[in-house]
Order: sequence, then structure tokens, then C-alpha cells
Amino acid sequence: MFNKKKKPIKIEDEIASQVNQDLIVHNMPQSNLSGSDLSYTAAPKTGIIIEDEGKKKYKMVGALIIGLGVILVAVLIFLSYRFFFQPSVGNNEVVPENILEEEVILDNREEEDEFKAPTTTVEVEPEVIVEELTSEEENSNEEEDEYTADFSLVMDSDSDGLTDEEELVFQTNQNLEDSDNDTYFDLDEIRNLYNPSGGGTLEEASYMMRYFSRVANYSFLYPRSWDLSSTNNDYTVIIAAPDNSLLQVSVQPNNRRQTISTWYEATVGEAPVNSEVKGNGWSGIMGADNMNFYLTDNELTNIYVVSYIPTINNRVLYPNIFQLLIDTFKIE
Repeated sequence: MFNKKKKPIKIEDEIASQVNQDLIVHNMPQSNLSGSDLSYTAAPKTGIIIEDEGKKKYKMVGALIIGLGVILVAVLIFLSYRFFFQPSVGNNEVVPENILEEEVILDNREEEDEFKAPTTTVEVEPEVIVEELTSEEENSNEEEDEYTADFSLVMDSDSDGLTDEEELVFQTNQNLEDSDNDTYFDLDEIRNLYNPSGGGTLEEASYMMRYFSRVANYSFLYPRSWDLSSTNNDYTVIIAAPDNSLLQVSVQPNNRRQTISTWYEATVGEAPVNSEVKGNGWSGIMGADNMNFYLTDNELTNIYVVSYIPTINNRVLYPNIFQLLIDTFKIE
């Protein structure tokens, strides 16, 4: 009998053991079944799962990473506050008005000091500045001397003494010294009042014309194509050349009845030696600048000034026409 009762007990124990084993297998984590490094062990009879040492190490590493991340975020927040928020707060600080006024006063003083600096330099070195100005004046005087010493021929293609512009007025050939082939050079004919481009005198040439003053009893030849006008009741006559330079004749009374040499020395300056020349009813002196000719009639009634006024310095295009006006100047 006793043997018959023990069999059921043995079968039940085996069934319970099998059930417990099945429960342990089904409740194991998937990582263990897939070959993960994490391993779990089950109590043979209680069914409790125990975590191994590898799992603990991973948790410690994870906690360390999280801690570092928190610290990095904190540092970034601090830097953002420091560089983006603090400057704007500092700029909004209120500055006392008296401090601003002092700064403005200081700035104005600095500007005044800078403005006065050149004046201080001038006072410290006056001698150097005077020497520089004197040097410039000397250079200017030298340029004036070069300008007034002689007429500058701008272009003379045939080198006959007539500028190309004057050749157009006299209707001569710019490439020939003797345009009419009469064995006389063009310039020599003009100086002797002959027509260089044909027969006859300049008085008869179609391109020349004589002007007669209505009040001062004088006359002279000038190019017919040039514009002539008079002012000051005909006591001043102006002739405009094609390059806008001017020939001018002005008249003034010779109240003291002085000879031209005496008048020149008293009015203009010392006359050059043997500079007085005789003309048709007059005596005259060419100025040192070669741009003004001064003369008086034989009765010492008036002083006449014949002037060449160029448009551009050192660009005298019509020197021979200026001389022709003087050579043909006639006082009745």
C-alpha cells in the first residue's frame, strides 16, 4: 500500500519541476537568447533572475556620459549668457550727464589742438617758409622773363619766319619760303610792306584793310577777316585774332608834352639803350616785354600804346602781324 501512495507524489513533483523550468525559459530576456554579452542566471528553484557584472559596468558608463553631457550643456548656457546677453545689458547702463559733457569738452580741445598745429609749425620755422616763397617767386620771374623775352613761334613748317597761322592770313604757301617765286622771301616782302603771295603792296592786297581813327588822327593795316571794335569814344580799338588773342591800340593825352623816352622812363621804367625808333609821324619804344609798343606823335600831343594780348602764355601765333600794325601805323 505504501508503494502505491508514493507514485503519485513522484509524478506531481516531476510535473511541478517541469512547469518551473518552462517558466524560467519563457521569462528570460531576448538579449540572452540572441547571443548578447549580457547573461542572466536563474535560481534553480526560486525563478529569480540575477544581473551579471557586465550589466553593471554599462550602467556606470552610461551614467558618466549623461553627467558629462549635463556639464557641457551648462557650459554652453553660461557662454551664451556671457557673450550675447551681458554686452547688451552693459550698453544700456546710464552714464551721468556731467561725464558726457567732460568727454565732449576734451574732444573739442583735441580738435582745436589739431587745427592749431599748422599755425604752430609756421611760427616755429618762419625762415624756411620765407625761403620757399622767395624761391617760388624767383621761378615765377624766370618764367615771365622767358615769356617776355621773345615771341614763341608755335609752328613754322617752311622755317621762313612766318607761323603757319600767319601764312593763312597772307595767303602764302606754308611749305615754301618764296610763295610767289619772285626771288624774295615771304617775310622780307612783308617787312617791306609788299604782298608775299602776289604783285603789289600790302596796302593793295585784298586780305588787308586800313583802319582810320575818328578822334585820334591815326591809322594802321590789319587783316580784313579779323573782328575790330572800338570803345571809350574810339580812343581804344580792339582787334580779335582767330585764336581769341587781341591786338589793342589805346590813346591818352601827353599832358606834359614829353618825348617818348622821357615819358617811358617816368611811366614804365628805364628804356633800353638805342631803343627809340622813328615812324610815319611818330617816335616810339618797344617795351622790354616785346608785347607793348609806346609812341607819341611829332607834336607830342598824345601817347599811343599798341599791345599784343595772347590768350595763352608763350603761345604767340601772330608776331609778324603785330609788327606789321606798328610798321603801318600812321599819324596825320
